Amino acid sequence: MVSSQHKTLFALLIGDEEHPALVAPERPTLSYKNLKQQIIELAAQLNELSSRAKLTG
Repeated sequence: MVSSQHKTLFALLIGDEEHPALVAPERPTLSYKNLKQQIIELAAQLNELSSRAKLTG
């Protein structure tokens, strides 16, 4: 169970940056550092989409 003190996905990623965060068969392993970067990029894309929706809607 996740503690209520963690409020964001980013806050939950507390592993050593070079250690594996996600491992899946036949896929490259994703380190905590790479996963954090992907979360930052996804958040930026979602913010951009939200801004566009506000302008058009």
